Amino acid sequence: MECVEHLRRDHALIARVLDGVDTVVHGIEAGSRFPRELVVAAIEFFGSFVGRYHDAKEEEGLFPLLARRGPHGPALATIQSQHDDCRARLGSLAATLRGGAYGGVATELRGYVAALRAHVSAETDAVLTAAERVLTPADDAEARRAFDAIEARELAPGGREALVALADVLARAYDADASAGRAPYRHVAVREIMRRAVATIAPQLSLARAIELMNGRGVRELPVVERGRLVGILTTTDLVPHRGHEEWTAVRTAMTPDPITVGPDTPIRDAASLLLAHRFNALPVVDGGSVVGMVARSDLVRVVAGAG
Repeated sequence: MECVEHLRRDHALIARVLDGVDTVVHGIEAGSRFPRELVVAAIEFFGSFVGRYHDAKEEEGLFPLLARRGPHGPALATIQSQHDDCRARLGSLAATLRGGAYGGVATELRGYVAALRAHVSAETDAVLTAAERVLTPADDAEARRAFDAIEARELAPGGREALVALADVLARAYDADASAGRAPYRHVAVREIMRRAVATIAPQLSLARAIELMNGRGVRELPVVERGRLVGILTTTDLVPHRGHEEWTAVRTAMTPDPITVGPDTPIRDAASLLLAHRFNALPVVDGGSVVGMVARSDLVRVVAGAG
């Protein structure tokens, strides 16, 4: 079953990351420098790759097929409960990090790693083995179509490749440089990683035009600019209350005014803290009131990956 092999490859990648994060936890507990960038990157990987991408493929693509093929309800309910538990643990970890309670991060991270490791093992034994036994070739094709749709929905173009690159870094985490407190990316400024070719939109234009721009550029947020100055930001979340009315709703109605921004010389460590604290996907980079770029969580992924 190709769909099962696909999920097994995900599990192998997740297992490598868990081994790397274990090393990070050992370093924190041993009193080494707190590697905030790596912890933020781990939360990004677990939240994006595991929570929104991998789990969705199972819950929406594989589990319904198994439910049609036999009495797998109790096993699937157990696995779903484990998904929910891991998401809750990750949310608690992120909240602890946002709150600056670094002393509790290692404990929560260790608990999350143990829970996810046990879950992957149980899922492999209880779900993937059953899927190989009972699914038909037609089921396999249906699952793979569902997987493709979920990838298109959850990941921006190149998103899977970026997360795989991040996974490789986390798997090799806490190398000699990091152990000595010499993370090579700690002094990198936002200007060195920001995206300069930024699509913007005027506040008087319609949400329909904004959606067209977002889809065309593969982004989830647009800086709103009036007379050359940033006046707001529009995200996909801002669009939700206006569904069905996009053609005649102006951007200024839905946007968030006076958004949080960073400057080109802001250290990426500080930008990462803002992205995590406010649960943003991206931040406008502003110089003298004008938008000069955007910095996203995926850009943090790139710089951490490049440093690995």
